[in-house]
Formats: sequence, structure tokens, C-alpha cells
Amino acid sequence: MTATYSDSSTKAVTDYTIGSYANDEAETVTVTISYTEGEVTKTADLSVTFAAAAAGKTIYFSNNKNWTSVYAYVWNSADTDHPEATWPGNACTLVGTNELGESVFSYTVADDYNYVIFSNGSGTQTEDILVDDDSSGYYCNTWDGSKWTVGTYTYGA
Repeated sequence: MTATYSDSSTKAVTDYTIGSYANDEAETVTVTISYTEGEVTKTADLSVTFAAAAAGKTIYFSNNKNWTSVYAYVWNSADTDHPEATWPGNACTLVGTNELGESVFSYTVADDYNYVIFSNGSGTQTEDILVDDDSSGYYCNTWDGSKWTVGTYTYGA
């Protein structure tokens, strides 16, 4: 079974899941699904809306304690009752090691949130840290949330 999009591209339909579609903006497309049973071909036109890709700011974190796991607990200061996820937050991704031999983790903070607390998931955490455009990463050795200025640090391996 195949699905044909309004732009004439086709995708395989497996278990009623239509391939994948990615775009930076929300878009509605018409999908025509057809299949043949014996000598009869059946078709259906569907209107499918794909959401825009999630926007956000990727931030980086390292510390001289060399945590093996890092979690980002993020929220909006105007709506502290609705954090992105329950404590300890979402797991960060290990991206490499910096020139000091410390593990560097990344996390993409959605545009709706402007504060982060990093933790190791076992009770040790940073203070509240503002996520802003002036910084792309955080280095914590006193847990004060010191910032790396954008463009002044090598984040990965």
C-alpha cells in the first residue's frame, strides 16, 4: 500500500503509518491512500497536518565532578507551576569531552522555557540558571551556573 502526497511524492504505508515528513513550518498536505483487492482498487483522500519542527536553543553543560548522567529540569519563570517535565527533568545527551577531560552534555530547551537546573539525578544539582541568547553553555564547579559566552568555548570532543 502506498500514500501519495499532494506534491506527487509517495511513501510506503506500513501498519497504517505513513512514512515521515519534516518541515520547519506547519503544513497541511493531502494524502491519497489506495490499495487493490482483487480487481477493485479503493482510494481515500486524507488531509494531514504536520506540526512545525520544535524550535529551541541547544545548551551545553559540563562540571568538574564528571557526572555520568545529566538531567535538565526546565521551566518558564512566568509559569513555574508547569515545568517541561517532572523532576529530575529530561536526560541530556553526551556529546563529547572538552579539553579539560570533562564530559560535555547537550539539551535543547524549547522556546517556551527560560530557566534550567542541571542535576545528576541523585540529589546533586546546580542553582537556577537563566537560559538566554548570550550563553550557549554552562560550566559548574561551585554550582552557581557560570556561563560560557556564545562562540568562546569548544563544546565537543
